Amino acid sequence: MKRFSINLLSQKLKLVVTRFPISILCVIGFSVMCFDSINRLQPEYPDQLWLFFSLGFVISLTATLWLENFKICFWRYAATAALLLLCGIYCFFLPSKFYNIHTDIWLQIEIIGASFWVAAFFISFLKKKSDKAFWAFTKEVNVQLFIAILFGLVLYLGLVLAVYSLDRLFDLRIEFEVYLNLAVVCFILFAVIYFLANIPNKTDKYNEELSLNKVFKILGLYILIPLLGIYIIILYAYFAKTIVSWDFSESWVSSIIGIAVSCGLLSILILYPLRLQGHKFTTIFSRYFMLCLFPLFVLMSINIVKRLFDHPTIDQGYALWFNLWCYGIGLYLFISKAKQIKWIVISPVVLFLLISILPFNVASVTKYILLDRLERTLNITTQTKLTSLETRDHYLQLSSEEQQKVSNSIDYISDNYGKNTLQPYFSDDISIVSIYTVLKSDTFDATSDFEFAADFEFIETHGADLFIPLKYGVYVSRDTEADSEVKLTLIDNNKFLIVELKSRPVKIEIPVTDIVSQLIKSKAPRNLSDNEKQLLIYENDKFVVYIYRIAGEYSEIENFTINNISGYLFVK
Repeated sequence: MKRFSINLLSQKLKLVVTRFPISILCVIGFSVMCFDSINRLQPEYPDQLWLFFSLGFVISLTATLWLENFKICFWRYAATAALLLLCGIYCFFLPSKFYNIHTDIWLQIEIIGASFWVAAFFISFLKKKSDKAFWAFTKEVNVQLFIAILFGLVLYLGLVLAVYSLDRLFDLRIEFEVYLNLAVVCFILFAVIYFLANIPNKTDKYNEELSLNKVFKILGLYILIPLLGIYIIILYAYFAKTIVSWDFSESWVSSIIGIAVSCGLLSILILYPLRLQGHKFTTIFSRYFMLCLFPLFVLMSINIVKRLFDHPTIDQGYALWFNLWCYGIGLYLFISKAKQIKWIVISPVVLFLLISILPFNVASVTKYILLDRLERTLNITTQTKLTSLETRDHYLQLSSEEQQKVSNSIDYISDNYGKNTLQPYFSDDISIVSIYTVLKSDTFDATSDFEFAADFEFIETHGADLFIPLKYGVYVSRDTEADSEVKLTLIDNNKFLIVELKSRPVKIEIPVTDIVSQLIKSKAPRNLSDNEKQLLIYENDKFVVYIYRIAGEYSEIENFTINNISGYLFVK
């Protein structure tokens, strides 16, 4: 057993830096951003940068494990850097704020990250007859990951207790940011670098010595498989009920089947060494388990297809591909006698990565189907647009069920792809005009919502000695108004906001007409990313007013009603 020494530690650190230089740079970059954000040393970073360092770490780790057997060191680093550059270009063209990234893109990001992470386990074992080394490497990496997280947690708790003790014993009044900084050090810098340092090197990772300890044996043989038996009994009972009633409306059944498949395949992977030792049950189970679920796969197919016809969604598109993969992997395990277990991991990663990043991916196909159905139902195209000056006879003549389907499609497209996806079908700007207003009304007099909602973290008090939150709402009760320190009223047809203090002779008149008109003219969406951190400020020598939210309704630019105002008042 090697004794601990500073020299040994420095050698280990040098090896990990030499082996994973780009991954460690990503870790350091992410940590620096965390420190800056916690301690407010720098302006807020664009969310793309957080995503770049996160994805970059996973991509560079997988690339290093794949390319480290190349003899020329320069090309290893160059190829890894090229992949990181592609990651940077991809992140650069994403919206700068996470809340502006729609579901279709988020799914793509998540699947890319997950695919590269899982690929790290098998990327070095694509050759034939490498399943033993793949299993041993995967087990060791997961063990080291668990140990790294555990060590990071123990280190963090120890340091937190030490700092808290100093705080209590010496009354140092240590800021909360100190604890957040410690979390970055322990869980990002220490734990991640420790994990990288203990990944088997390019020689040891091809070690084919398999050892199944009691923990894994108990987990696979005596926990997962019995649970799997319970799931299968429940599913076949439901299958019988479905055949009798011929009712395929329950969507939860697909999720239960997916859980059963996951438990079974995880058991096959965990118990692989036991099967190599000639254990009969695991041999039979590995080959025939998926085949026994084929009737349930058929039930799953019917359920998914039925839901796709009713209302196609991205989730159902992925569920359909997962269902098809279940048929394929089941036949493969039966025909190959489950000899090459690594394809249980490789095949779904390749499949889901392809159906997420190719031009005709699941999200884009789902969008096309929804838009096509909307066109046929409403009898519209991007050339023959719906305008708010036309009568929507076709929509109004639809049955309530068809109108509900139209509403579901519009809501789903807006929530998952953004309103701009529907804009080509409308002559009105639907970023500020309700789509349902456009569909249901035959004039432009119908009211639409507007909202200015600024995002902020810090407000300058300007030396004021009195701070009062401002709240105005059309539904505020008189009792609430009576108890409030400040009274807000709108006068002259919403042109002016009057702010009055009860404890001091302060009366402030704020013109709001121009502000609201500009918001409506700018066609501001509900979440104003362009106005982020921009508060409406009114100031003189006696007071400062910040208004960070104005909401209401309007029918025309100069004809609006304000329903809610939120802000802060500082009296000097």
